[in-house]
Amino acid sequence: ILRMRNDAAAYGARAVVGITVTVAEGHSSSRTAAEYLGLRLHGRAVVFDQSGEGVRQPSEPRLLSPTASR
Repeated sequence: ILRMRNDAAAYGARAVVGITVTVAEGHSSSRTAAEYLGLRLHGRAVVFDQSGEGVRQPSEPRLLSPTASR
């Protein structure tokens, strides 16, 4: 289940649209979902873990295609 939310507190005055991904695998699956949806903030993918804290992942040279396996 993906839940859209606006989290301005994570980066101070910047309003960041984050996605909370509830998965057993943790950050790797969250990052995959974020890259699939193309979330970017200044060249970095932004995902939110289950605790609600913003986690910045290093940007990658390409986005995953919808058919890419985990």
